Amino acid sequence: MFFYTNMNVGKHSVEITMHISVMNTHSKTPVPVRKLHRRPRDLIPQIQVLLEEHLTALPKQSASAIIIPFRASGDNAVVRNEQLAEFLNEVPKKVSPSDIYIVEQLADGRRFNRGALLNCGFVLATLHEMKGDKSFLTMLDEYSGFIDASEVLSMNEVSTDEKSHSHYIFHDVDLIPSDSLAPYYRAVPPEPLHIGWCWDRYRRFKGYFGGVVSMTRDQIVSVNGYGNDSWGWGAEDDVLRTRIYLNQQGIARPAVNSGTFRDLECMTYEEKKKSIARAREENPIQWEQIASVRETWKSNGLCSLCFKVLSLRLLCSNRQGNVYRIIVQL
Repeated sequence: MFFYTNMNVGKHSVEITMHISVMNTHSKTPVPVRKLHRRPRDLIPQIQVLLEEHLTALPKQSASAIIIPFRASGDNAVVRNEQLAEFLNEVPKKVSPSDIYIVEQLADGRRFNRGALLNCGFVLATLHEMKGDKSFLTMLDEYSGFIDASEVLSMNEVSTDEKSHSHYIFHDVDLIPSDSLAPYYRAVPPEPLHIGWCWDRYRRFKGYFGGVVSMTRDQIVSVNGYGNDSWGWGAEDDVLRTRIYLNQQGIARPAVNSGTFRDLECMTYEEKKKSIARAREENPIQWEQIASVRETWKSNGLCSLCFKVLSLRLLCSNRQGNVYRIIVQL
């Protein structure tokens, strides 16, 4: 028989599976005992190193959608806006053609919710594809209230100007890729592609899946996107990686020597942790969220996302693509 319980160890909530051998009263032979279940934090999809010569180029009349979760409020407002300006000055010309969606969280006093903002960006990019450039800019006339993501994703509308995104890149604003990584931005990922693996701050953690991730629409929808409930730093990347594992997808990574990122924060892992602790920005229930992915991934994500667009501005438009800055209320 099996007995399940939860044990709190410091900040960690760990599911323990105790296996008890039960004797068969007739044969006196112990019933075989199953292997221990691995914790969700240890569930890592099969890793494929994706070399540049194996990349699939963008289809014609197609572009990537780069989605940046953003917040510029309080003490970090000036720094974050400077990072955004530097990003927009350097990255678009490296990775074109691409549309960039800066999805900014309303400054309402709540912690930053990176996962929900990335989900919002994916839904907004989908609306852009359906409406086209002109209608997308006036979408507030149609969507003045809260947007139900599941309704948007169930539509089959196609814009008259054939706006199309072959893949979506979830991207932190403070990471500038080297020129040599550009082919990975332009390629359609055969599996969820972790370009951020080339950034060395978190590479010590074998399951690290943050920074920059490229996925196709089918890959995103099949795992229900990110979770919407990670308020504060931590969990959303582990949750997405575990969803990919549970859906029997693999993860692709560039070879480590394929390129690198310039970190605009200029912090080590230890310095970043201290910074988050000082600002009290850590997600207080991150370990519980990671441990419960099996039970929550189908009900918490794109299917349950509702948000309101408060402002939508076109910052620039050229042959490289369009750049939008969008403020949302979660």
